[in-house]
Amino acid sequence: MLPTFVIIGTMKGGTTSLFYYLAEHPQVRMASLRESDFFVARRNYGKGLAWYESLYDGPEGPSIFGESSPNYAKRQFFPGVPERMHAAVPNARLVYCLRDPIDRIVSHWVHNVSQGRESASLDDALSDPAENTYVRTSQYHYQIRAFLSYYGLDDVLFVDSNELRSDRRRTLRDVFDFVGADPAFEAPAFDRLHHVSSIKERPARMDRFVPSVRLRKALRPLLPAYLGAPRPIEDAAMSPVVRDRIAGVLHADAEALRSLTGKKFEGWSV
Repeated sequence: MLPTFVIIGTMKGGTTSLFYYLAEHPQVRMASLRESDFFVARRNYGKGLAWYESLYDGPEGPSIFGESSPNYAKRQFFPGVPERMHAAVPNARLVYCLRDPIDRIVSHWVHNVSQGRESASLDDALSDPAENTYVRTSQYHYQIRAFLSYYGLDDVLFVDSNELRSDRRRTLRDVFDFVGADPAFEAPAFDRLHHVSSIKERPARMDRFVPSVRLRKALRPLLPAYLGAPRPIEDAAMSPVVRDRIAGVLHADAEALRSLTGKKFEGWSV
């Protein structure tokens, strides 16, 4: 029992919402572990194919199986994913969720700040756009090229997260039809959004020094707010100069993607 489709990315592009929407469909079984990262060599690939198959165990009924791992579309960090994926599931269909490349970068930075992985300001984090993981992850043509050496373009569905938000029912019908499920299925859960970055906060200052979550919870009421409380992320905006520079770097890739897919991505800023 292996996936018949894989959501390959992009990070902060609506993959979490799409995972849960697909899980509502009675013909679809999503992996029991969201973001299994099975095809990432240094994550779970060493656990073997039997472990990967076990993620789809469950009652009989669904005939369509899927997973979602946005790290698959980060070839700058995790090379070799398409080769390993094709060796295991050569007939899988791929769903690539996309978002305005600059908006995705901002959301990615907010996520990293909230997880304590990023301490630089947004502008400083983008000081070298040529070799920058935020920028590379938003270069969707660069990312998908690696998969197109193994899968045909007809085996890839490109989903604009703007459309998933603004025209969700039509977009989900397209996704369901692409993966082989009844496109007419509806569920109340389709009205819900998941993982909205605007509500995220910076970790409390003490989090850097107290690794134990249990201890942090115990200490928080005893410490001044500036040490023990999470803080709002209020500076998630690029300066105009940095935005123009990043847009210039992303432009050629975005145009190549439009040419490849025939989609206009009209709402994008690049």
